[in-house]
Amino acid sequence: MKLIDKVKYAIFGDKPDKKTGLRPIEEAVRQGDIDAVLYYRSKGAKEETPNGKHILDCSTSMNTIKKLMAQHIYPSDKNHLKKIIQNVMFRDLNSLTPENIAFCRMGGISLGSALPDGTTFMTQKNRSNEQKQIWLKHARPEQIAHEFRAAALRDDTDLVKFLFKSGKIHVDTPNQEGKTALWYAGRAGHFKTAAYLASIGATLAVSDNQGHSAFETATGKKILQPLLYQAISSNNLKQTNELFTAGATVKDSQLIRYANTPEMAESLWMKGAPYLDELDSLKLADKQRDEITPASYAWKIELLSSFATQDSKKKKQNEIKPKSVVSLHDGSR
Repeated sequence: MKLIDKVKYAIFGDKPDKKTGLRPIEEAVRQGDIDAVLYYRSKGAKEETPNGKHILDCSTSMNTIKKLMAQHIYPSDKNHLKKIIQNVMFRDLNSLTPENIAFCRMGGISLGSALPDGTTFMTQKNRSNEQKQIWLKHARPEQIAHEFRAAALRDDTDLVKFLFKSGKIHVDTPNQEGKTALWYAGRAGHFKTAAYLASIGATLAVSDNQGHSAFETATGKKILQPLLYQAISSNNLKQTNELFTAGATVKDSQLIRYANTPEMAESLWMKGAPYLDELDSLKLADKQRDEITPASYAWKIELLSSFATQDSKKKKQNEIKPKSVVSLHDGSR
């Protein structure tokens, strides 16, 4: 501790600094100067203020917190102390060590829940893979699941991939409200993240405990059809049906165009998907020997033509009117 700081304290006492708003003991905690903290404390500086703020609230390092706790300097409210440690662990990258994570676990401090401002453990973009791996090694399954859902809500696809590939999370793990990662990504309209979750098997027709679906919002509805195109092109009948259940429209002239197999094309036709525009474009391309109609699409022209034939027969059958039956009681005698 510098002599000038002792002189200032002797003159001004425990008053807050006009620029920082911090008392000398609080500034010492922020800087991690343990000797200064102990000196100010010996001179009568209070650990807590009348509004409930504790000097540890100013800490920016787990090392500082642990050293002061060793000196029996910490809030009397255990929940307050947990929030202080959680805040520092979330924000200070240097505090992320196996020892500190183990320290948090022993104290029952969750690294899975979010801070009041929405910050979560993995929010910061500059966390290294090594730090993430350390956290994964010590985190509880529910904490990993929380970060997985939070990443989906933020549209942090890279983190979603990282957590899923760790093998420690199931893609459809819900929280207590029944909300999954896909539910959050869908409602927020995050197509990239939602598409990745769909590609790894997430359930698309998902609702929370209150019955609210993933795609009932205006932003969610915008990505329904693009997700449907992806499911169709990947020949995923299960997800295609789930998306129809979730509200995707079948009356879309683009649907048949994304079908890559006869089974998918027929399934869409049976549901009522339009196909004539695609048939016309394929016939025209085939006639012009256009490159957009490879030989592998010959089956599609044949199949769509058969759909047209069947629809034509049904239409003619519906147009045939039954012969009128002459009543025996026509009024004549």
